[in-house]
Amino acid sequence: MIIISIQSTFLNTLFYLALTYQQLLSGNNVFLTGGAGTGKSFVLQLFINEMEKQNKNVIVCAPTGIAAINIQGVTIHRCFQVSPEPQVVKHIKKVPQVVKESDIIVIDEISMCRIDLFDFVVRTIMKAEENSLSRKQIVVVGDFFQLPPVTTDNDLEVLKEIYENYHKGYAFESTNWQDLNFQTVELKQVIRQKNPEFIHELNKARIGDYSCVHYFNTHCQKTLFENGIILTATNRKAEQINHDRLSKIPNKAKVYHSRIVGDVKNSDKPTLDELHLKIGARVMVLINDTEQDLYQNGSFGKVYKLEDDCVTVMLDTNKTLVTFGYHEWAIENYVLSKKKDGDIEDHQLSKEKVGAFYQIPLKLAYAITMHKSQGQTYDQVNLIPYSFDNGQLYVALSRVKSIEGLCLINQLRQENLICSQEVKDFYHIGSSKNKDNLIYELGKKVLETYPKEIQDLIDEIHKIDRKG
Repeated sequence: MIIISIQSTFLNTLFYLALTYQQLLSGNNVFLTGGAGTGKSFVLQLFINEMEKQNKNVIVCAPTGIAAINIQGVTIHRCFQVSPEPQVVKHIKKVPQVVKESDIIVIDEISMCRIDLFDFVVRTIMKAEENSLSRKQIVVVGDFFQLPPVTTDNDLEVLKEIYENYHKGYAFESTNWQDLNFQTVELKQVIRQKNPEFIHELNKARIGDYSCVHYFNTHCQKTLFENGIILTATNRKAEQINHDRLSKIPNKAKVYHSRIVGDVKNSDKPTLDELHLKIGARVMVLINDTEQDLYQNGSFGKVYKLEDDCVTVMLDTNKTLVTFGYHEWAIENYVLSKKKDGDIEDHQLSKEKVGAFYQIPLKLAYAITMHKSQGQTYDQVNLIPYSFDNGQLYVALSRVKSIEGLCLINQLRQENLICSQEVKDFYHIGSSKNKDNLIYELGKKVLETYPKEIQDLIDEIHKIDRKG
């Protein structure tokens, strides 16, 4: 496995993104990784666009519905026709036709793709390669220091029977991961944040370095942001906060029910089936304004008016009144169509609408979970720094652009900063010696063993420099 670690403090960030882009264009299997805000999504989209221009059949998928929508793809389950239950099947009998005809398979948010699902996908791809006698490029994107796969207690019982020493079930723990010989490209230049000190401490939090705790406890804001969203670890806590805040508003609540057409699974739904709102309630917008750019996914505001099929919101940023009707989230899947170029007939992948989910594109914005904040950027966050899973706290801390936009509701403690040793070992951090450390130790031993020879060599190099 070739590992390319890309870090720059003095050269143009775009240059390094271009290097990553070239690696993707090589045709090799690629693992694109890096911390929050390093440009993974940006360079991935460039690659997808280029491949589609070259008439390559590209499948883009993700483990969750929200992640799939964010990358304009589909869920893994829908694409590979697999149920959400633990995958115990070892031999793939049927390969979806779209997988057979694909050239490139992209899996985003790979950290949330559980080992059994990853194995199922890889076995399906291998079967497709067998049948078509053509190789397919696999590109996986994500950061294993962020959110891990979800495993219920019932799932755990089954998975422990399939996988020896099953713990978190990361995709990289699969033997298939090694067999795919991924070229690993790690982006390290953070784009989202600008303050070098803040970036440095976030990087510490990412790898579970407790020395960052003091920085956050002393530099974060002490007073709650009036309009800042609260990030919390659990759905129960987020729902409780939203319910309590909404109940304190004396106005009458109005409930907006979702509408579903066609084939829409629970994993496809981008938001709640029931939306409870009152005039004066704080909300967050769930879509982008593609026409006037007045708002984007993640913009905040207050409910100004409630009608039967629409809600008017006063946006925080520009105090503009915007009315949101029911929004259609198209639920799509890949289909094959025939394409003829002269006498040659070929298959081309395209997306077909299989269903639709309709709902007012708003959600209460007093609190959300750390899980649901992944991929978002906020100006101000009030953080409850309790966490129970790997990567949760790092995800929450890295949602803001600056330390000035972060308020800790409680003091951050070491035990809240949970980081999997398996992930550290995978990235060669911590107890596992990384390449730089090994090179340093080797160099030190060489110097100690051959001091005269090394000095003679250095002298020769100096002579060449002086002549040159």
